[in-house]
Amino acid sequence: MAKLLWVIVSLALLSVALASKSEEKKLKKYEKVKKKYVKKCGDFCVENDRKKCVKLMKKLYKAAAAASVDMARECCIKKDFDYQGADLERVGGVPNVDVCLEACAGKAGCKSVAYQASSKNCWLKYKLVGANPGKKVGVDSANLFCFAHRRSLFEKCKRDKYDFWGADLTRLSNIGSLKECAGKCENVDRCVSVTYAPASKYCWLKKRVEGLRGGYNANVQSINIACASGYGSNLSSQDICVLKNYDYEGADIKKVSGIPNIHSCLQSCTKEPKCKSVAYVPSRKDCWLKYRIYGASPKDKAGVESANLFCFADKNKSQNQDKCVRKKFDFWGADVERFVNVGSLWDCYGKCRGRDNCVSVTYVAAAKHCYTKFKVEGDRPQSKDSCESVNVACLSGI
Repeated sequence: MAKLLWVIVSLALLSVALASKSEEKKLKKYEKVKKKYVKKCGDFCVENDRKKCVKLMKKLYKAAAAASVDMARECCIKKDFDYQGADLERVGGVPNVDVCLEACAGKAGCKSVAYQASSKNCWLKYKLVGANPGKKVGVDSANLFCFAHRRSLFEKCKRDKYDFWGADLTRLSNIGSLKECAGKCENVDRCVSVTYAPASKYCWLKKRVEGLRGGYNANVQSINIACASGYGSNLSSQDICVLKNYDYEGADIKKVSGIPNIHSCLQSCTKEPKCKSVAYVPSRKDCWLKYRIYGASPKDKAGVESANLFCFADKNKSQNQDKCVRKKFDFWGADVERFVNVGSLWDCYGKCRGRDNCVSVTYVAAAKHCYTKFKVEGDRPQSKDSCESVNVACLSGI
C-alpha cells in the first residue's frame, strides 16, 4: 500500500514538473518573439503598420496567449509614473491597480487612474493621462483606453439597436463608423461611452457608462470603454442603473419613509401599481415612487439617487426571461392601452417602457394584439392558451 502511494505521489510530482517545464518553454518563446519584434519594429506597445511588423505582432500575440501573458497589462500599466491631477475622487483601501481600474470603470467620467501601493490609495481621473503626467517612484498609472485598444472585446461590447441616451458631452457629424466614433472619445475629457447613428453619421460622446436612459433604438449602436477595456465586465446592474447625484424629479405616486437603501426603495416600487422608477435620498431615508420611467423632469441633484426597473430588466433579461415569461397566461384587466399589429411579446414589452404607469404586458400572438398594464399581473391573472405575459418587476430581478 505504501509503495502504491509512493508511485502515485511520484507520478503527480512528475506531472507538475512537466507542466512547469512546458510553461517555462512557452514563456521563453514569448520573450524570444518579443525581442525579435523590438529589434525589427521598435517598442511593441506602439502600433507599427509596416507589413512585416503586423505579421510579427500576430506571432507575438499568439505566443503571449500560449504563455498566459497579458500584453495589455505589460503595455498599459506605467510603473513609477504618475498621472497627476485631473482627479475625480480618491478611493482608499484598494488592494491593487486592477481593483483601482475596476473602480474607474464604474465611475462617471473616469478615464484613467493613479495607484500608490504603499498607501493603497487610488485616484480616479477625468483626463486620459491626468493633467501633469510624470515620473514618480511608487506610483502606477493606467488608462482604460489603452486596454481597450489591446483587448479584442469591441465586437463583444458593441450594443446594436441600443441607445445610451443622455449624458452628452458633444455631438460630432460625418463620422464613418462606431469604431471611429469610439476613437473620438479617447481624447475628450470625461468621455467614457458613445452612441452612433449609421444613417445620419452622427456620433454622441457621453460622460456616463450607459448615458442616463439606456434603451432600445433600432437606428443606433453604442459602446462603452469600460466594457471594451475588460474592466467593465464585473460591473453589476447596481453600478450601471443607479444614478448618483441625479433626481428623477416629479411624476410621483407617493413617498415612503424609513427606507434603508435604494435597493429597498426599488423593492417598494415592484409592489406598487404603476411604479416604474424611484428617487431616493439616503440622508433622510425617503423614497419617492414614480409612474414615469425617468420622472417628469430628470436633472442633476446632489444627495439624490435614482433608478428605474427597466434598466435592471435590460441587464438581467437573459438570465430571468425563462422564469418570467408566462406562456399560456393572461394578466387580465388593469389595461393602460391596447396596440395592434405588434410583432412579438418583446415588441409589446417595448411599448410598455415609454408608457406612463405601465409595468407589465399581455400579448396575443395570433391577433398580434398587445395589452399594456398598470398592475404587475393585471387585475385577475389566469390561464389562457392564446396569451403570453411578462412583467418588468420579475425581469429586473429586484
